[in-house]
Amino acid sequence: MLRFNPQAEVHHDQINKDIIREASDALKKYLTYKYLNLTDVRFLCPINFVKGKSDNETNQYYQELQKEWVSFFECLNLVEYEDGKTIPVKSIRVLSNELYLACEQDVSLLDAIYNLLSKAVHLILPKKEELLFWSKVINEWYVDNEAENLHIISIDSLVSLIQETTITESDLDWLHKLCYYFKNNGHADYLNKPIIPNEEYSLCIQKELVKPANFGNKMKAILRTLVPESVKKFVHSRFVDIVEEGSSNFGNVEACVALGSYFESLTLYDDSLRNSLIAGVPVDINQHSKKRISYDEVRAIMDLYKLLIANSYGGFPERCFNLLSEYYDYYPDNTEEVAKEVLDVRKCYNALLHDALLGFTLDTDKSSKTSWILKIVEELFKFKDTQNFLRNYQVYPNQMGTYKYASQLKKEEFGIPKRLKGLYNEICNNNIEK
Repeated sequence: MLRFNPQAEVHHDQINKDIIREASDALKKYLTYKYLNLTDVRFLCPINFVKGKSDNETNQYYQELQKEWVSFFECLNLVEYEDGKTIPVKSIRVLSNELYLACEQDVSLLDAIYNLLSKAVHLILPKKEELLFWSKVINEWYVDNEAENLHIISIDSLVSLIQETTITESDLDWLHKLCYYFKNNGHADYLNKPIIPNEEYSLCIQKELVKPANFGNKMKAILRTLVPESVKKFVHSRFVDIVEEGSSNFGNVEACVALGSYFESLTLYDDSLRNSLIAGVPVDINQHSKKRISYDEVRAIMDLYKLLIANSYGGFPERCFNLLSEYYDYYPDNTEEVAKEVLDVRKCYNALLHDALLGFTLDTDKSSKTSWILKIVEELFKFKDTQNFLRNYQVYPNQMGTYKYASQLKKEEFGIPKRLKGLYNEICNNNIEK
């Protein structure tokens, strides 16, 4: 055994060093040629010559001896890989000491970490059954020289890898386990990085997420179409416990605000089309058609409309809904219910009426909708609040069957004889029936 001796003992220490050197060289030579034939040879790898962090000469000697043996074992093919193959120890990555100790206590955490690490093609790992063994061994090798330990997978590494991973339904178990570990083991700050999934499996930071009310699937689909930015904030239901204290709720009031902003953003009506058509100015139909509500949004609004009138019968909103269903040829069959405070139903039918009547006005061939337009005009005419629709779109046919704005037409009092109409047309060079 080596000691930090007075000068008189230096000769004896050198003899001991020589003995250790010869023994080490012999053992290395033997292992180099025979280790592949040995059973469980990896159990030779745990070495820890260093005792404490003293800078005395004896400890320095053992530190050098440790480095020498670590370098030797690093180069041996001791790690079982896939399909029974073995690879050098220097190629593998292992868990930091903190993660190793945590996984030793919780095998489900080990499963979660291994599932994540297996997705990284650039990482070479021991098989799962030996990951803890190699983590313990390698951490002991570098216990006094952690800066040189290039094998380590730290919590920082896990968090970075999560952010690089495309999350699917099959990943939720291991991801939840890791987030739960971070939250409850002094690493909650990591939840301020994008590692928590929303309902669409996109990763977000904790403060960006909200806890949605217990909306039905149809209501969520409506929100996803009309206010997608709000839905992107919905934490996945499996992770509500992760964000419990750090996120706000998204309920009926918040849905009302978000949907209200959506409807306010719609350009429901402007005078340019009406003024151009009345003045006889050529109209770019395609340009005005872009102002219409998209196909998917129309259906989402119709679905929302249906939810809002689910328990109502016989009033204007219901009759209007049926006429709009006929126009769009879309008949929602929703069984869900939604609280009335989610939205004022008038926002739904006002938006759809503007869109449908704009579509009718822009149609060059209105023949297939003549029955429908008569029914909707009769319905709207009954209510003062909806009569502006009749003024703003071409919904009235003249006597030649051409649809016009109300301001372009005159009401024929008591009937004008046909002969008199003919004389008017002939004298004024204008067709009175227009």
